[in-house]
Amino acid sequence: LKIFYRLGSSIEHTEGVHFNVLDPADHAKYAEVLAHIMRHYLKGWADGFTWTDAFQGWEIWNEPDGITNCFVMPDCDEPDWKKRVAIHQTQFCKLFVTVLKRLKSEFPDQQIGGPALCWANEAYFRELLQGCKDAGVAPDFISWHGYTSDPDGLLATVPKMRALLDEFGFTKTRMNINEWHYIRTWDGIHGFDSSPAEVRRAHEGPTGHLNVDSAAFNLYFLSKLQDTCLDEAYWYGSAPTGNWGWLKPDGTHNKCWYSMKLFGDFVKRAQTKVESKVDEKQKTVAAVAGLSADGRRASLVVSDYRGKNEKLRVSVKGLADVKSVTATVLDHTRDLAPVPVDFRNGELVLSRIDENSAAYLVTFER
Repeated sequence: LKIFYRLGSSIEHTEGVHFNVLDPADHAKYAEVLAHIMRHYLKGWADGFTWTDAFQGWEIWNEPDGITNCFVMPDCDEPDWKKRVAIHQTQFCKLFVTVLKRLKSEFPDQQIGGPALCWANEAYFRELLQGCKDAGVAPDFISWHGYTSDPDGLLATVPKMRALLDEFGFTKTRMNINEWHYIRTWDGIHGFDSSPAEVRRAHEGPTGHLNVDSAAFNLYFLSKLQDTCLDEAYWYGSAPTGNWGWLKPDGTHNKCWYSMKLFGDFVKRAQTKVESKVDEKQKTVAAVAGLSADGRRASLVVSDYRGKNEKLRVSVKGLADVKSVTATVLDHTRDLAPVPVDFRNGELVLSRIDENSAAYLVTFER
């Protein structure tokens, strides 16, 4: 594992009072401060380290388009909201270019980019990339976030951003959705000014924040992600506890943990990805398949995110010599529990117990 380091400020959930997310008064001086941070970790400056191979990337800022809590110009008194947003956007793009050019001049071999926009905002990225092009510097990656209950909408941002980068001539610039998570509503998620009823609606039941819809979203997104040109994606987040963690209040694992466990088991078993197709009519279903290194084991992940399919039917080719087929299910009531498998004449049938989201890991042994 390598470190992905966020340079600069992250977020301040404070009402009108900010300390760390303010636009730096002197952009060039701020760039020097960030250069010193990198120098500390890479070149041993200030009793530091020489971890030249320890970092996956260095990201400049976080969600600067969140101008109320992530990037704030304290002296901007523009009353019109759209104009205010545009002013902040232009100012941050200037900061980004200044910092990027300074850091790349000293650390050309490090991956430096950003700026972790709240979403794949094409207009914002256009201004940012134009500024980079005019300054003669290319970001090593661009990054954005995705908090949504629409996985296909999030997936659709990937080719759009690739086309945008290529349009500006940044054909080697990588893409990173470095925060993504299922979310149905923000009301009640953090508990800020939320009523008990809002908190319950956000967290309880199959559609809850860390329950089976969230788990099926993870598997649907991860499965389809394998066929995109995205370079990196980071699920948010892996803290053990809290609103984004692995554990329920009673200390047991939640559905999201089991979803990642399921996909991790698939990755361990499947060293070579093989073709998988889903009927275009099955809008809620995703699948990804792979073979073990010796070809004796095939693995298949099938997820049905918010679908109503009573049964999932899978046509399997090239496995006529299979001796055994096993499967585990993750659904509203079961956590990677073994389930009976109906596999005859090249057709696999996976049954559902209700209309809630569900996902399966199927293993074929030759």
